[in-house]
Amino acid sequence: MPFDAAQLTAFWTSPDQMGLSARTRTQMASEGLVTPADFEDFSEKSDLDALVKLLLKPAKVRHGAAGNLREVESYAIPAKSQIRIDGARKMVLYYILVGRPMEAADMMWPVIKNFVEQWKALMEKKKADIGSPPKLTKDKLVYKWLEQLNQYLADVIGVRNAPFTYLTRTDAQPPAILAARVVDQPYSVDYESIEHELKFCVSHDHTLSKSDNSALFQIIDRAVAGHDVSATIAPFRRTHDGRGAYLAILTQHAGKSVWDRVVRDAMSVLQIRTWSGTTSVTLLQHTSMQRKAFIQLSEAGEHVPTELPNDRTRVSYLLDSLKTDNPKMLAGTAAIEQDELGKRVHFEKTVTFLLPFDPVVAKNAKAKGLGVNVSGTAADTPKGATVGKTGVELRWHEPQKFSKLTKEQKLELSEWNKTQPKREGGKKRTSEKSKSNEKWKKARVASVSKAHTELMEAMADSHSADMAVMNARIAGMIAIPPAAGVVTGRVGATVGFHPSLQGPPPSFIPESIDVMAERARVASVNLKNILKPPSKQAAP
Repeated sequence: MPFDAAQLTAFWTSPDQMGLSARTRTQMASEGLVTPADFEDFSEKSDLDALVKLLLKPAKVRHGAAGNLREVESYAIPAKSQIRIDGARKMVLYYILVGRPMEAADMMWPVIKNFVEQWKALMEKKKADIGSPPKLTKDKLVYKWLEQLNQYLADVIGVRNAPFTYLTRTDAQPPAILAARVVDQPYSVDYESIEHELKFCVSHDHTLSKSDNSALFQIIDRAVAGHDVSATIAPFRRTHDGRGAYLAILTQHAGKSVWDRVVRDAMSVLQIRTWSGTTSVTLLQHTSMQRKAFIQLSEAGEHVPTELPNDRTRVSYLLDSLKTDNPKMLAGTAAIEQDELGKRVHFEKTVTFLLPFDPVVAKNAKAKGLGVNVSGTAADTPKGATVGKTGVELRWHEPQKFSKLTKEQKLELSEWNKTQPKREGGKKRTSEKSKSNEKWKKARVASVSKAHTELMEAMADSHSADMAVMNARIAGMIAIPPAAGVVTGRVGATVGFHPSLQGPPPSFIPESIDVMAERARVASVNLKNILKPPSKQAAP
C-alpha cells in the first residue's frame, strides 16, 4: 500500500531514516521530491546533486514594497542525509526495474544499507574486464558450451544494469507479483541476491533492452564463428536478435533429444559398464565414471524428466558392476552388503572403503618396485598402453573398435593423439632426448667393445709370456751331447754330468730367461688390473 502522511514524515525527518529538518523537507517537496516514488524523476546522480545545490544556496527573493532582492537562508542537508538520500534513490530505481511496488517497510534504512553494498559490487563488476566469450570448437559439446556461455553472460552487465542472463532465461515474461522480501534485504525470498533477482525479473520490452539484445548477438556470433552452429543463427543476423539466436541454438543443439541421449549414456555407465580388476582401469577410475554419470543425470534433470537414483541405488549399481574374483574385493563387497545403516546407503563411504582393495593398484605398485611398467593384466591389453580419464586405452585402435567407443572416449583419444610425435617421410620423428639416448647407446657399445678387445689382448699377452718362460726353462734342462773329455756309461748316459758344468744352450742364457719372466709378470699384472672393478683398481 502507498505511504500515508505519517510514514512520509517519518521517512524524511526521522534520525534513523533520511534525517532532514521539516523546513528542508517542505522545500524539497516544493522542488518535486514529495514521496520516494518521485526519485524516478531523479534517475541520475547529477539530477539529485542539482537539487541539493539548489537547497544549499537557494535563489534570492524579493522583499517589501520596493521589491528588493534578499538572501534566503540555506536549507540544511547534512552529509549523512545526502548519502542516505542517494542510497534511497538507487533502491527506488531498482524496485522499479524489478517491478516491486514500494511500501514503507521496503524503504527502511537497514534495507537501503544492504542494497547499497550489493549495488556497489554490481557496478564494479560492470566496469571490470571479463575477457572474450568461450569459443565453440569442433571438439566441444554444444550443451556444455552453452553452460560456459551462460556463466560468461552472468558477468556481463548491460546498459539496464542487469546481467545478460536476463535475456537468455527460458520465460521472457517476468513474474507478475514478487514474493515478500528477505528480512532487511531488498530482494525476494525466491532469489539469492539482487543480481539473481535481476536475472528473472527485468523485462524485455524496455527500450534499452534492444541495445543489450544486440550486444548479446555479437557475443554469440563471435563465439560460434567457424562452427556449424553459425548457420543456425544466420536468420537473426540482420536484426541482431541475440535472444532469438540463443534460443535457436538451445532448441536445435541442446534440446530435449540431446538431454535424453545424455540420460541414456549416463544410465548405460551405471547399469551396463563393468569392472573386472584385470585391465589397467583402476577402481578409482571406474567409480569416477559412475560419479560423472550421476552428475550428468542431475544436469539432465533440469531439462527433461529424470529419476535420479538415491544413494542406496547408486551403491547397488556399483556392486553389480564389480565382476571380479579378487578375494579382498569379494570380502569388501560382502561387508558392504551387511552394513545396512552405513556404507550400503552411502555411495562415497562405499567407494572410500573399497579403494584400498583395488588389485590393479596393488599390481602396479608391485611392478613399479621391480622397475617395470604394467599397463594391464588382461591378455587383450596391448603392452605399454595407458588408460585415460574416460577409461579408454591411449593407443591406436582399429576402426571397428574405435567406432564402439563413447563420444567422450573418442574426444580424449583424439586429444592424446595430437600430443604424440608425428611421422615424417615414413619415419617417426624423434625428440632431442631420444637422439641423445641413441648417441649414448652407441658410445656405450663402442666402449664395451673396446674394453672387450683390451681384455682379450691382455689375456693373449699374459698367456704368450707365460708359455715363453716355461719353454725357456724346459729347454735349459734338456741334455746336450757331452763335451770332449766327458766320460759316458755303457748305456750312453753321461757320468758326472751337471748343467753348470756343461752350461745351457747359447739361445737360453740366464739373462734372457729373466727378461721373459719379468715380461710375463707385467702381462699378468696388466690382466689383473683389467679384470678388477674400476673402484678397486690400484693407483699406478
